[in-house]
Amino acid sequence: MELKLREWFWMVQAVINISERANRVLAVVKAKYGLNGKSQAIELMARECEERMLEPALRPEHAKN
Repeated sequence: MELKLREWFWMVQAVINISERANRVLAVVKAKYGLNGKSQAIELMARECEERMLEPALRPEHAKN
């Protein structure tokens, strides 16, 4: 999988509560793909989820402001 996380876009900060298991999953994703932090792991997982689960009409680029 080609990883493109260096796009120019506005970043949003969030404080989240996750389970210990989810934290371990993030650590594994971070290590597997050589990411700089868990934020990048979350970004990668969100992109994968978008590609696999969301119908084209529900993707963010089609959302109305």
